[in-house]
Amino acid sequence: METSKRDWKLYREKLPGWQESYMEKLVEKYIEYLKSDEKASTKFWELEKRIKRDKKNPGVLIEVSKQDLSFDLVRLILEGVITIHDLDDFSDELKDEVKSDVYKKFGFIQTGDEQTKGGFQYVPMVYKNLINKLQDKDDKKAYELFKEINAKSAISNDYYSCFDDFLDLINSKSSFVRTRGFTLCCAQARWDTQGKLQRALPEMLKLLHDEKPTVVRQCLAALHEVALYRLEHCEVISKELQTMDLSKYKDSMAPLIQKDIIELQRVVDVF
Repeated sequence: METSKRDWKLYREKLPGWQESYMEKLVEKYIEYLKSDEKASTKFWELEKRIKRDKKNPGVLIEVSKQDLSFDLVRLILEGVITIHDLDDFSDELKDEVKSDVYKKFGFIQTGDEQTKGGFQYVPMVYKNLINKLQDKDDKKAYELFKEINAKSAISNDYYSCFDDFLDLINSKSSFVRTRGFTLCCAQARWDTQGKLQRALPEMLKLLHDEKPTVVRQCLAALHEVALYRLEHCEVISKELQTMDLSKYKDSMAPLIQKDIIELQRVVDVF
């Protein structure tokens, strides 16, 4: 995003005040420390160390650049020099960009526009670390999180922004993780206004040929969601079902998979 003249001018006007306020807080901390019962020599060298460290903070010294305005504002927020509320006078475009970068730095993903509820403003978001938790070695914890996300996806688009992260899971060595990724992608079908499924389906449908019959069965079940909410994908799904070779599965599993195929084909044929 190109920085506007107004934002650039406003930044240069506000920066000295932000830095002065930040350095006042530093000085207060120095004074408080100097009043401690430490030996004079200890306080002297410790104070020198603190000043040397604090000089690297943008609240003390920063090279201003119009090109780096957004990056510098994020840095000022992360270093505790200012807060997001200090950006109220800046353009909405700049504020949105800075907020998004700050959320990402803390590991959050924004899932919707800023909203007001009960008189409070908030931004819908989810914790990106949930992708790691879906792959937790403690399968019970990972499965509980999976169920929670899957259930919430039926009533909210909060996790639609995580679609690409869910998609990455289908390449996992773990059959459990592959299945979770596939199912959660399918669970976003009703919210898929950006055509993410259309681009992802060729890769996703490869799991219908997975070596693990349990993976195949769960993926077939998850595709019901896609067939119900994204009719435009029914033909692609139907064609893929016709290519499935069940001979590689044990006699005890092949009939069950065949039954799952028939059930999904019925849903696809209806639409």
